[in-house]
Amino acid sequence: EHAFSARLFIQLILRGGQHDAALLEGFNEPAPEFSLRPSATWLLHQFHFPNALRLEFAERKVTKMGADDLHMILRVDGTFLQHFQLHDFPYDSQTLQVHLSSHCANEGVAPVRFKWSPFTVKLQRPTHFALKDVWELDKPVRLDLETL
Repeated sequence: EHAFSARLFIQLILRGGQHDAALLEGFNEPAPEFSLRPSATWLLHQFHFPNALRLEFAERKVTKMGADDLHMILRVDGTFLQHFQLHDFPYDSQTLQVHLSSHCANEGVAPVRFKWSPFTVKLQRPTHFALKDVWELDKPVRLDLETL
């Protein structure tokens, strides 16, 4: 079993969320309760990382942005399981994957659908990477959407 550690900042936007009273209910409660019209805070607590071996939420909150949108913010430190291809070691190259999913079923009362643009996903501060003299970081970060 192989693993890597990463610090992640994920920001998800609920367009027009400030105009939905149900989404604003119980704003940033520590333990939100489910209702037939769940709040943004409850939705935020449904996200999990299936390939995480160890995970610590440094920040998990909902913020109002501008006059319309709600932003769901996750800042996590974790160790993630990954199968490494080591046949070219020590000159190998690895694609590291972090899986983010939601406990909300597509058929349920609160389905979650991800939409994205290639401009919204990026690697932050590669110059602060502690092992940059040993490993090279590729700039591209890819987001693959998959419905289970």
